[in-house]
Amino acid sequence: MSDLDRFLISVKTLERSSLLKLREYDFDFFQPTAKFSEQEKKFTVDGFLSLDQIGRLVRDGYEVVVKKHYSKQGLPKSEIMSFREWTEENQEEESHERKGQA
Repeated sequence: MSDLDRFLISVKTLERSSLLKLREYDFDFFQPTAKFSEQEKKFTVDGFLSLDQIGRLVRDGYEVVVKKHYSKQGLPKSEIMSFREWTEENQEEESHERKGQA
């Protein structure tokens, strides 16, 4: 893996204060994805991070779930989707996660 590889991830934490503390890292988090999962009883936020950044979060006590890997050549230039497409994709992921926990 190269230093330019990136990963689509979710960061999970039990405390709201820990979620808010993620702002101090200056990493590429997607703030609109921040939410609380009643089922898991955890706060989550998605992001687009390097392996070193993921390691730092794990060392600092965060749970990080890697959703997808993008190599240097495979980094998306830009991905445009409608709000409807985005919400449908997220609903599919949540449904898949629920089935995996059942």
